[in-house]
Amino acid sequence: MLALQAAPSRVLACSYPKPKPFSELIQRASSIFIFRLESSELKHEKFPGGGYSEWMQGHIRVAQTLKGNASLFRSVTFSTSWCGGVRLDVGHYF
Repeated sequence: MLALQAAPSRVLACSYPKPKPFSELIQRASSIFIFRLESSELKHEKFPGGGYSEWMQGHIRVAQTLKGNASLFRSVTFSTSWCGGVRLDVGHYF
């Protein structure tokens, strides 16, 4: 016999603005390229009162330029938060 007990649980939700259509972003972009994430590290900044901010910063290598001058790009900053964050794995192409 299997018995299940209901336990209170915490539910989280978030929302953010709907992104613009990809076709519109491509037309307005000054540079479009494919890059490989070579390394990444967690950055942490403390604020007065115990607050802090965390983000990821990674070193990139441009693999192919599709539009514009991609040689100016050397790093990428991104968030991996549960709400709206992205997952960029080292060694993968984006």
